Amino acid sequence: MPTELLQRVRSAPLILIATVLAVGCDATSRSPADSAVSTLLIRDVRIVSPERSAPFDNAWVLVRGERIEALGQGTPPVAGPAVEVIEGRGRFLTPGLIDGHVHLVAVPGLDLRQVEERADLTAAYYQQLPRSYLYFGFTTLVDLNLIYPRVLDGFSGPGPHPEVVHCGGGVSVANGYPMSYLPEESRFEIFSNFLWLESQAPSIPSRFAAEDHTPERVVRRIVEGGGACVKSFWEEGFGPTPELPTPGEALMGEVLAEARHRGVPLLLHANSLPAHEFAARVGVDAVAHGLWNWGPGAGEEPIGAEPPSRIREVLDREIDASVAYMPSLQVMAGLAGLLDPEFLNEPRLRDVIPPGLLEWYRGDEGQWFVEELLEGEAPAPVRRAMEEVGRQGERALKYFSENGGRVLFGSDTPSSPTFANPPGLNGFWELERMDGAGLSPSAVMRAATLENARFFGLADDVGTIQVGKKAHLLLLSANPLEAVAAWDSIEKIVVAGEVVGRDQLSLLSGPGSGRSGGEGPAMAFPTRRSGQRFRRR
Repeated sequence: MPTELLQRVRSAPLILIATVLAVGCDATSRSPADSAVSTLLIRDVRIVSPERSAPFDNAWVLVRGERIEALGQGTPPVAGPAVEVIEGRGRFLTPGLIDGHVHLVAVPGLDLRQVEERADLTAAYYQQLPRSYLYFGFTTLVDLNLIYPRVLDGFSGPGPHPEVVHCGGGVSVANGYPMSYLPEESRFEIFSNFLWLESQAPSIPSRFAAEDHTPERVVRRIVEGGGACVKSFWEEGFGPTPELPTPGEALMGEVLAEARHRGVPLLLHANSLPAHEFAARVGVDAVAHGLWNWGPGAGEEPIGAEPPSRIREVLDREIDASVAYMPSLQVMAGLAGLLDPEFLNEPRLRDVIPPGLLEWYRGDEGQWFVEELLEGEAPAPVRRAMEEVGRQGERALKYFSENGGRVLFGSDTPSSPTFANPPGLNGFWELERMDGAGLSPSAVMRAATLENARFFGLADDVGTIQVGKKAHLLLLSANPLEAVAAWDSIEKIVVAGEVVGRDQLSLLSGPGSGRSGGEGPAMAFPTRRSGQRFRRR
């Protein structure tokens, strides 16, 4: 594999009460069940949930309002006339999935200028967006870089939608990644929660003061603004800006200390060997990308082969430092997918992407990022280079998991202006890739449910099927402990006690099927074409 092609795809692009368990007994509840006022009863179902060592057969779950009131085995409570009943015979009940890495404001395949200019396409996309995530079972989302909070308007109010938690705006160092890829006149407004670097002081607008951009002030603003986590970045640069300012260990250590003081985790954008070495030295709480960029001389061994010793060493250090690992394998797959001439023929795209937008992708304007990615080269070698980097990420994930590392789930949807990262479906593909990398189906489920819930401080509410938890549930026709493909067999989704059939969420068959427009959040974006920032070194 040519080294220059591997280096061109080095960097990740830009752009989530008490518990009582019924085990081997007839029933468990927080209080005596009063079926007359209960809203939902799921009966004769097989519960598959990560807190259990084995499926819970012949089970029933009683939901009152938005929470699980009781559950048990055998004969369920008598359903009153006000109770909605779901017959679960032959079906599997799981917790709703949690995607720990999304970017809700970004529209796959459009740069920022196009998002503003093609209001018809973006409005239809935003209207469908909550349904697309639910269609593939994602009932909780974590937005790691909430630049435009107005996007959350589509995830509130009536109608089923995932719950969203967020990290506020990403914490970039001044003029570092990713703010350096935005126009100079707007980057400090969009990434207003930047960290002050004295070396960058001459270029920082005078309206900003150094004392307002310390780790203490930055983290405090995120938490006071409702942030459940902090997302920062270590990226040395690529493409037209190969040398970007990066945070030092002391500065990132202060961010980590302040985040822990305020009870939220710190995630670090890192995908290269130097970035993961930095993450291990600082001891951040999680890396928001896997280690797929190994640098020159990585070799082309098959996925079953262990990574080279220098890669194993840094992964071991991360494991020893209790750094959690979010592989985000679909980042490279989403770039390679752009160069697959059959990608836009994938039938499931029509469930989650509005038809007008799909048609636009096929046109000359919709192919702009393909042209920018190729930079005049033939598609085949560029695609092979991206796939090779992706295989490196799979090998690193397999090693990390097999040696006791804590794996989280995050799809990074969309990771760049690629139309090959469709919402919801991209998360399903991430589940499949983790399975293909060697994780067991149970480990994949655990990463996308319980581990994410614990990491982001959500475990009192979601991640398992237990009394007192929110009723974020999926009814499947296949067992996800036997095959990851079962996550595409969803029949019903329960979100905070509200039941919706999967077919109601599809653009092909749901209430809004055939719509070409709709309301979306009003936003103003920089008008400079954004694709340049994604070029690889």
